[in-house]
Amino acid sequence: MYLDLISKNQRRLYGLLKSLHSYENDIEDILQETNITLLNKQEQFDDTKEFLPWAFAIARFTLLNHKKKKAKESKNIVYDTPLMDVALEFEDCAIREELFYDTEVERIKLINKIKEVLPRKQLALLNAMLEGRKIRDIAEEWGDRLQTVYILRTRTIRKIKDTILKMKFSKKYDY
Repeated sequence: MYLDLISKNQRRLYGLLKSLHSYENDIEDILQETNITLLNKQEQFDDTKEFLPWAFAIARFTLLNHKKKKAKESKNIVYDTPLMDVALEFEDCAIREELFYDTEVERIKLINKIKEVLPRKQLALLNAMLEGRKIRDIAEEWGDRLQTVYILRTRTIRKIKDTILKMKFSKKYDY
């Protein structure tokens, strides 16, 4: 039964990983690591709940671990968990990679440029997210409804994406 769930959802797991990571060569390895983790965690699976969200969470953590490993192997890859959490919101893989595969100096310049264009509330949210704080905690601290902060997060992510694209395709591409 459990093995059937894993095998039936291979295409979906692959699709998730492909949407979160643009390097095709890595996706098969990450999927294989995800499958091994799923097999090792069989005892922890609650069969009264849906399998796919649980498997997706494991795939995401496997991807995060893969990024950490790559960061240690290469000086060009910058790994920053809160930044990765922000970047994983982007549907555009190229933008995600822009945030992870630059040198640290370039990444800091990019983040600073982004911070310059964000309105005050979005900047406060980005800083909180980069500190690794959860949306629920931010909403509680600010005295806002959770839904309000989620909407602000969506708008902030969109603004960051637009800013990166404008900088990337402008004639003054130097961030």
